[in-house]
Parts: sequence; structure tokens; C-alpha cells
Amino acid sequence: MKINIVILSICLFFSNCLAIEENTIKNLKNSYDLKSQKQIYTILNKHMEIINKKPTITNIELFLESLPLYKLNESDALHEFFQKSVENIIISNRENFFLALSRLRKFEPPSDNYFEIISFLRQPILVKKQKMNQIFLSLKKQKISTFYFKNTCVKDKSFRCLKSNFPELRIINQDLYYEIWNKYVNDIKDSSNLNKMVSFMEFSNYIYGASAISGEFDDDLMQLCINNPITCLDSVKKLNDKIKNRLFRFHLPSMVYPSDELDKVFEQYRFHNEYKDILKLYFNDNI
Repeated sequence: MKINIVILSICLFFSNCLAIEENTIKNLKNSYDLKSQKQIYTILNKHMEIINKKPTITNIELFLESLPLYKLNESDALHEFFQKSVENIIISNRENFFLALSRLRKFEPPSDNYFEIISFLRQPILVKKQKMNQIFLSLKKQKISTFYFKNTCVKDKSFRCLKSNFPELRIINQDLYYEIWNKYVNDIKDSSNLNKMVSFMEFSNYIYGASAISGEFDDDLMQLCINNPITCLDSVKKLNDKIKNRLFRFHLPSMVYPSDELDKVFEQYRFHNEYKDILKLYFNDNI
């Protein structure tokens, strides 16, 4: 009987510990609207205590998701505390840190915090900058390391590289992103290259409804189709059904820009045997 009571007590003790840990993590995730810097600092401290005792990928991921907290209060002290905490996690639990960061990257589109954290890690304010550089250099074959050092697509300024590293490249190095983007669009305008147009249209599969990027894509795509409708329509024919449906659902006609001019251009080919099936999708009719 006594043994059972002891076992029950132990179980209750551990259950309570787990409940406290889980509750702390949930409080951290739900504390974005807290007004008190002291409250946020206390929660972050408790979470660091949990990580020090149990540096699991999930606990580190939840801590990284709290990055907006220090911005909310615009506190230099809280900012510095968060920086030092991240440094300590990376240096003592490097593998789990990068696995946690990879979890934030897996979403489409990636979590906003993913980009904030990458930018945050690149700030020269970090106390152990030299040590951090060494860690990222040791991971130079990994995508995260590449973005930390901001050298993606510097040597390979191709649209293929831009697509492979979207949307990180646009966040970390906008100048290079638009240099590659604009050159590729101009190349299509000048050459009417079918394969390049197909590749450009396939980019619609990378956007996932991001409004700003979608608007840029729509604008350039419409101009390309207006300037050379045959290349545009022939390119659509080469797309797989998934991308074709996405293209006509979100981008042709554009959900952002008026499509009157493109309507007039496509109207000329609406009843051509070669293009009428495609243009049924565009005009959303039952010809």
C-alpha cells in the first residue's frame, strides 16, 4: 500500500512538473499582448531555465518563436537578453538549434520569424560574433549558413538559383534578387524564349498567395503576355495541370491589376483551335 502511495506521489510530482513546463511554454507563446516588460522578461527567463534543463528541439523552437517579444517593448535590455540567450543555445546545443530553425523554414511560405531570426543572427551587435561565425562556417554546406553569410546566388546569378532560394533571397539580399529578376524578365521580352517563359510561369508555384510578390509577378507576367501572346499561350500549354490551374486561378487574369488590355489581346485568339481550350480557363467560360 505504501509503495503504491509512493509511486502515485512520484507520478503526480512528475505530472505537475510537466504541466508547469507545458504551461510556461504556452504562456510564452500567448504573451505577445503583454504590456509589462517585467512579465515578458520573467517568461523568457523561465523558458531559458526549461531549455537549460531540457534543450529539446520543441522547446528551442518555441523560444525562437518569441522573437517579436523584444520588439514589442523596444527594450534594449530585453533585446540584449534575447541575443545572449540565442548565442548560448547555439553554442551549447548547436544541432537542436538548427533543427528547430529548420522547422520554422519548412512552412510555405516560411514563418516570418524565420526571416527575423536569420537577420537577427547576422547583426554585428552579437557578443560572441567570432564564435558564431565559426559555427556557421562549420555548417557552410547548409542553406541556413549560406543566408547567414549573405552569399547566395552571388556567383550564380540565374533565375534557377533565385527560385531555389526563394523567398530567403528576397528577404536577405533584395538588391541581388531584383537584379536577377529584372534581367530574366528583360531577357524574355527581348528573346521571346519559350523555355524561359515556362520557367517564369512556374514561379507561380512558389508564391503561395504572398500579396506583394504576387503583384510583382502578375505585373511582369501580364506585360510579357501582352507583348508576345503567342509565346505566352504556347508556354501555358507546356505547364502541368497543377501549375496551369494555379496560374489561371490567381494570376491570369491578375487579382491585383486590371486585365482589360490583356483581355483584348487574348480575345484575338479566343476561337483559335490551338488556344481555345486554354483561353476557356482564362475567360472562365464554356465556349
